[in-house]
Amino acid sequence: MAIHLGKFRSWEQPPSSATADIIAQYERGYAGVMYSDEAQEEWIDKCTIKSGEEVCSIMGYEDSAKGQLVTPFLHATKAYPGCFPGGAQAVGDCVSWGCRNALLVTLCCEAAAGLPDAVTGEVEQVPEASAEAIRFGVLSCEAIYFFRSTRPGHGWFCAEAARVAQTKAGCVLRKPYDGIDLTKYSKSTVNFFNRRSVDSKLRNAWDDHIVREATSAKSFESLRDLLARGFGVNSCGGEGFSSTRDENGVCSRKGSWSHALSYTAVDDRPWAHSKYGCGLVLLQNSWGEYMTGPKKIHGTNTEIPKGSFWAKWSDVKRRSMHVMAGAHGWKRKLLPDLLGGFA
Repeated sequence: MAIHLGKFRSWEQPPSSATADIIAQYERGYAGVMYSDEAQEEWIDKCTIKSGEEVCSIMGYEDSAKGQLVTPFLHATKAYPGCFPGGAQAVGDCVSWGCRNALLVTLCCEAAAGLPDAVTGEVEQVPEASAEAIRFGVLSCEAIYFFRSTRPGHGWFCAEAARVAQTKAGCVLRKPYDGIDLTKYSKSTVNFFNRRSVDSKLRNAWDDHIVREATSAKSFESLRDLLARGFGVNSCGGEGFSSTRDENGVCSRKGSWSHALSYTAVDDRPWAHSKYGCGLVLLQNSWGEYMTGPKKIHGTNTEIPKGSFWAKWSDVKRRSMHVMAGAHGWKRKLLPDLLGGFA
């Protein structure tokens, strides 16, 4: 398998449980994200629709959210207040965190859309979750991470995580399962799966939660129009960012992280293009409340979630994007506006 790490390297020892040490290791070159042409192509070959741009064309979504503020994360925080950031990453499992966060957005938005499934006729509902499960992100990232090809080491391919969500473990609710309690995220839970196999009963419980479709996307326009339908996105790349948000919640490019970050909103309004020269993308990080600075969305009284920040599209346009369609496929109406209007 052809693996391209660029200037990043894999570490023989995974990061410790301290968030500060996690960040320091990424800054020094820890490769939480790895890239493989073979893995990417193999995943795309198995996707029914090969790109987000093609999805938008087929489904008639093109330019449906042009010039708008798109905030699908609000449907997740409405259903599960305080679900982001979902704790803090304790080992090199950022790929599964990004995938999990994308799946949570997709799940909540699918329920908000209220469309019956074309196959079963069922309307998706958000599952009940305990307060502890919500505090740790509602859905398990460990169940996804277990199936990585890089076991027992850390770091993974984002395309493989998307494939796992489609075939083995997707929206796995945080709760006790036979032999393991996934209610809380911890380094010990991740390492438990690093050392052991998963029996068939647990695998059968997890594969009830897979998503039907996923695909990649490349353009800002397709990202915007797919997020407007509530399809969550896991993003992988090598860009690092400042730890301080500006007055509009935007972080500037700084250094390098081989890291996965989910995309949970887009601001395509004229003010963003005028001030920053392009649209903005909201990135949800997996390092707890690492970023500091203003969180209020420009022109609104609504704040972005803890652990997230806006970035200029020009700063993230080279990153890969893996779009999760949910259990009911790509058919989805525009989501209701939870902001109640904005300036």
